[in-house]
Amino acid sequence: MSLFVSKPALIDDCETQIAWNGIEAITSNGEIDDLYLFRDALKAVNSVEKIAVIEKAISLYESTHGRRPDQDEAFDIGDGHSSELSALDSEYYKLEEDLQALCLEYVRRHPEEIEFLKADEKDSEAATNLLAQLD
Repeated sequence: MSLFVSKPALIDDCETQIAWNGIEAITSNGEIDDLYLFRDALKAVNSVEKIAVIEKAISLYESTHGRRPDQDEAFDIGDGHSSELSALDSEYYKLEEDLQALCLEYVRRHPEEIEFLKADEKDSEAATNLLAQLD
């Protein structure tokens, strides 16, 4: 499970994992729950483009068993569907949706998120950067 409590820090962490190793990295470096948390955070900040790709990835993971997989199942699904996940990675990489701008607007609309950003600041450069932009 993600160690971040703020949505912007979680989004930044997942974006970094995707940039390094693709969408499957979220589930193999963390837990399948992180993919769902990422989707929920993208929804909260009003992502349109990137959430659509993550929703496709979640559908792929759920299609195998007809439900949300557990962690062991997620590893197997990732291994068995690497070409489909690679295609989603390619789709994701092409998107230019500015998540940092969406996160900044989200924090401005939800000032309670500032305390979560402060809690994440020591482990998240994204949290530090957003807090600096709010000053």
